[in-house]
Amino acid sequence: MKDLKNIFLNFLSDNNIDDESFFLIAVSGGIDSMVCLHIAKKLNLKIGVAHVNFQLRNKESDLDAELIENYCNEHNIPFHLLVKNAKKYALEHKLSIQESARNIRYDFFNSLLEPFNYQYIVTAHHLQDNIETLFIHLNRGAGLKGLSGIPSLRDEIIRPLLSASKNSIIEYANLFKVKYREDSSNKEFKYDRNYIRNIILPAINDHFHEFDKGVQSSISAIKEDHSLLMSFINEKIEPLVTQKNNCLIIHYNESVPDHAWYHYLKKFGFNHDQVKDLVLSKHQSGKKFIAKNYILYIDRDSWIINERISDESITYSIPINSSLEYPIKIYCSSIKKPAKLNSPVDVVYFDSDKLDFPLKLRKWLPGDKIKPIGMKGSKKVSDLLIDLKISVPDKNKTYVLLSNNEIIWVVGKKIGADFIIDESTKNYYKIVFSGY
Repeated sequence: MKDLKNIFLNFLSDNNIDDESFFLIAVSGGIDSMVCLHIAKKLNLKIGVAHVNFQLRNKESDLDAELIENYCNEHNIPFHLLVKNAKKYALEHKLSIQESARNIRYDFFNSLLEPFNYQYIVTAHHLQDNIETLFIHLNRGAGLKGLSGIPSLRDEIIRPLLSASKNSIIEYANLFKVKYREDSSNKEFKYDRNYIRNIILPAINDHFHEFDKGVQSSISAIKEDHSLLMSFINEKIEPLVTQKNNCLIIHYNESVPDHAWYHYLKKFGFNHDQVKDLVLSKHQSGKKFIAKNYILYIDRDSWIINERISDESITYSIPINSSLEYPIKIYCSSIKKPAKLNSPVDVVYFDSDKLDFPLKLRKWLPGDKIKPIGMKGSKKVSDLLIDLKISVPDKNKTYVLLSNNEIIWVVGKKIGADFIIDESTKNYYKIVFSGY
């Protein structure tokens, strides 16, 4: 049996993780996580334990939580429990049970980091988990990244036993009499992973006795190849990328292979078909591509990536002498007659008596109109933004300020003619826009 304690410690050392750090151990109650917890305890690491009761197996789920809580109480270990119905979550979010459990689990773990000063989340994934994941990804047609297996370290999540075999974990549990519970759902073949674990891999191992060792070597090689590929791609694309106002601006260059764009952009959540369409549409200004957390806009010869912001329907109220710091920084005040009215576009003056308070701030919407100075009629805000040659990302960050549902200012761009100062003005109102 490999010394699992040394495997654990070597992992920390190889990844420059201080063994004086505060570790949150994710524990399900099964043999893998209970062994991982036992090892961390024997190494005298500073630890806490987190467990999620998904309410999927009725009394069994409650007994899992009870086992872990009793262990923590016996050894004076902080214990964090979340009880959440994974089936209900799956229905609400239109996900599979497994996806729902994963989301619930990691959201919970991450929520504990800052309040309790945990620095790392430790999961008990091992070599057989990695091999099973490889088979699942093969079936899904994964590329190099998918075939690289489970990452041993990603952000705050670490998997120190990823190179350890299942047999070594079982031997450790027997040697140290580690208490654990069997999950009856592990025998159900309706889950792909269980079918691979209980049917496919045992048959392969019966014939190829060094199979696990060979697959582990292949995963390691694929991981290195993927890392090398990404370093070459970044070296090629990063000089084409600039950052401005929280946006990434990518200057398209035809010398970059189409597939390289996919490898670069998939970290933002864009899939293969989206990137293929993007490259074919590379100069269709205004076209956008939406991923889970990002939006990519084509703007002439550039691609602009923004984080998704879903506040189009929110209206912010601004009393007469007040300010906002979010979603934009805007400062409003009644003033004496200014010495001069010539000012930059981010400072404007209005006749206070023509305004109804509180003012309202929101993002501009299709159909919005404003009566610009010098025009008899109204103009669509969308047309105004086109005339001003405002880029697509900046259009999506444009706000309007309203008085009694009439737009008095397209913030930072144009003011409404019906609200400006004239010879009859007695009370003056100043508004300053100072950014996002």
